Amino acid sequence: MDLSSFFILTYEGESVLPNSVDLSKHEIVFYLDANLCLDIVSYFDNKGLLDKALINVQTLIVFCQQNKIEVVPKFGALELCHNKVSRNLDILKCKEFVNKITYAFDKQFDNSVKLNQIDFKYEIEVGEMDRKIFETFFPLILTSYVTLLKIYVLCKKNNPQKGNVLKNLKLLLHWCDKHLNASMASEIQLAIKIFGGNSEYKK
Repeated sequence: MDLSSFFILTYEGESVLPNSVDLSKHEIVFYLDANLCLDIVSYFDNKGLLDKALINVQTLIVFCQQNKIEVVPKFGALELCHNKVSRNLDILKCKEFVNKITYAFDKQFDNSVKLNQIDFKYEIEVGEMDRKIFETFFPLILTSYVTLLKIYVLCKKNNPQKGNVLKNLKLLLHWCDKHLNASMASEIQLAIKIFGGNSEYKK
C-alpha cells in the first residue's frame, strides 16, 4: 500500500505512516481532520472524489482495518458542520457524517460494493453535550492552530536563528494583534524557541 500521501501528528511531531509508527507496541487512535472526513463522506456517497483522493481513502480504510486502528471522526465532523458565519452547529448533519465515516471503516473493505446503496443502521449519537464542548473549545483550538501556522510561515520566510528572534517575534505579535485580536502565551513561548533555532521544538 502507498501511504506516502498521509501525514500524522504524534506527540513527537509530524510523522508518516507506517514506518515511524510501531504498531506492535502502541495502541493507536486516529483523529480525522475535517478535510479527510469530507473525503470519506464523499467516498461513502460515491460522488465528487478525484481518482487520487479515492485511492487515498480506500488505502487508509484498508490500513486501519488490517492493523485494527480505532478511528475517531467526531471532531472533524463537528468542524465540517459548524457554520462559521452564524456559528451554529448542524447536529443532524454531523451525526450523519459521523455514522457514515464510522461505517466506512467498520465494514470489511470491498471495492465492488457501493456503500451508499447499503441500508446501514448506525446510531452513534451526536448531541447537545457535543455542541457545548465544541462551542467552548473550538475558538481556543482555532486561535492556537492558526498561530502555529503563522509561526510556520514566518520560519519559511525568515530562517530561524538567534539573530532573527526579535524580528520574527515582532511580526508574529503584530499579526496576532491585527488579525486575531488575541495572543496565547504558550504559543508565544514556543515561537521564541523555534525562532531561536531550537530544533527540538520545530517538531
